[in-house]
Amino acid sequence: MAPPRAFDYDLLKELVLANPDWSSHRYALKLTAANRRKDPGAPAVLVSTVDSVLSRYRQIWEAEEDTQIPRRVQYRAIAPPPGALSGRHKMDTPMVYLREADREAHGDNPDTEASIRLRRSALKWADGMRRDKMVVDLTATGVPVVRLARDEEIDSRGQVISLAAWMIPGWRSVRV
Repeated sequence: MAPPRAFDYDLLKELVLANPDWSSHRYALKLTAANRRKDPGAPAVLVSTVDSVLSRYRQIWEAEEDTQIPRRVQYRAIAPPPGALSGRHKMDTPMVYLREADREAHGDNPDTEASIRLRRSALKWADGMRRDKMVVDLTATGVPVVRLARDEEIDSRGQVISLAAWMIPGWRSVRV
């Protein structure tokens, strides 16, 4: 027998359709508040639970409502070429900071204290990388490394074209 639901899935569906730009964290906060109106001692709804339900029911809800429910994108313009980044290194600090700086560039707002601190650290790191003319590159084995930018990776104003070396035309992995 399946365990009881942690929250009202119909309420999540309403929230997603009314506010498609919200983060899973924000949905979890709203669902927790709704649960606690009924039962003040109710546990918090976990973000991972919200993500799981969205994953499981997205296609059904889209078919019922004849609409598209946006997916949260992990990588945007800075995604390394498929297979170029080793799975063991996806959460290395330079990769995390690049993703966070990319989220900032696309207007995604952090919604927790931890993500605000991470965003602040990532932006400070990115500014230092630009100032020092450094880029993140990938070795042939998929390991991210921070290195000085090559001449072809610097524009006519003396600025790094992209912090992610693989985003610069003519990219080739660095030899270690």
